[in-house]
Amino acid sequence: MKKTLVSALTTALVVGAASTTFAAANPFADVPADHWAYDAVSELTSKGVVNGFPDGTFRGNQNMTRYEMAQIVAKAMAKVNTPGVATSGTDKAMVDKLAAEFKDELANLGVRVDELESRMDNVKWSGWVRYEYKNRRQDSKISTVQRIKLRLTPSMKVNKQWTAHARMEYGMDANAAHNSTAAQWAGGYNGTQFRVDQAWVDGKVGKATVKLGRFGTFGTAGHGIAMDDVITGAQVNIPFGGNWDLQLAAGRYSWYPTDRPWAATDGDYNAGTWTYLGADLTYSKGKWDFGVGYREFRGATPNLLDNRNFNCMDGKNSIKIASAGIGYHFSSAVGIRADYSRVNAGERPLNTFNPTTGVADIWNGTSAPNQKHSYNVRLDWQATKKIGLYVSYKHMSNPGTLASTYDLQSYNLDGQKGWEFGTDISLQKNVSASAYYFTGKNLSNTDKLRMFYGNINFSF
Repeated sequence: MKKTLVSALTTALVVGAASTTFAAANPFADVPADHWAYDAVSELTSKGVVNGFPDGTFRGNQNMTRYEMAQIVAKAMAKVNTPGVATSGTDKAMVDKLAAEFKDELANLGVRVDELESRMDNVKWSGWVRYEYKNRRQDSKISTVQRIKLRLTPSMKVNKQWTAHARMEYGMDANAAHNSTAAQWAGGYNGTQFRVDQAWVDGKVGKATVKLGRFGTFGTAGHGIAMDDVITGAQVNIPFGGNWDLQLAAGRYSWYPTDRPWAATDGDYNAGTWTYLGADLTYSKGKWDFGVGYREFRGATPNLLDNRNFNCMDGKNSIKIASAGIGYHFSSAVGIRADYSRVNAGERPLNTFNPTTGVADIWNGTSAPNQKHSYNVRLDWQATKKIGLYVSYKHMSNPGTLASTYDLQSYNLDGQKGWEFGTDISLQKNVSASAYYFTGKNLSNTDKLRMFYGNINFSF
């Protein structure tokens, strides 16, 4: 290999050598100011990439060893990874090639190439494309939703302690030849189809894990029976005692009855924004886990959820939910869990089904059974490496499961009780399918209720 300035100029381009004349004192006696490579060599010297020889010469035409070139590459890599230094994608790719070529020499020089290369691209993308189908039958009344969704979730490394995240979604009506502008196809929120619905940072503060921004929070006590939704605020998880974890969350929560075909056009269903407080204490060891939790959705006025005669708040201006859950694994393939929650409000009027809107929205003057209690008992079986099955019995109230983790609960405003059967199947690498079926009754009016949810998911 000749040090005819070819490698030096290549590295100069990588670290951003200027195309204009570099005004500096002549660094090397054998590189005069009128030399064609003067600017590049001066730039490299000023950035500390090349040092020359002790006698003050550069010796650009002298043969160089691979170790000498590795030293230049190592310095260039350090410059590229310096915060605040603008480097193009082409230049980064060039550094990657140089690092790969001189990997052994760099290793002997103490440069951890893999670690440096991992920092070359601090943004990593993941996500999925999903087809979803939902069907609800209340006696002879039927409503159906089909949609295709795209989700993108970039993660951006800030430093050793903090990582930034975002979640972007785009929803499409699978029944339409063109994309609908209705909000429910974008996931139920009012607004456009494409949305960035989460953006947050997480990091370590001592032993605790902290989240800040808009993010999904999961009620670990009760396995999500009371909470699995998005808030804007802060969350901290504090492990202690080896097997215990305390999760605290606070912020703002906006409730919309998502996934109902009439939600986008019926403004009365927007229940507004709440102040959210949540706490979960959980324990896990061996085959056992259990936990207790509390959360509060605090509104500005009483009856915030009492739109269109759904008098589920009993005149209160906040929803308070206590929850508990326990789980046991008989083996790696079989497990059982039982979860319970109680809400401070839940008595609701019976309503007459409106076939136009697809919802029971006219109060018929009678009262529904009290809906303060919710519980779920579920048995899971991993039948094969690719097929998981479950059966559960649910008694799900509203608003006690206002933001529950269960897909079929979010599709029914009246609460329900009955049996649910489901399967999750791995079809290929990064390709999976799920299907859940519920059969039972409404809690409000004891109508027969059948619900089905299915999807096929392509993740990346």
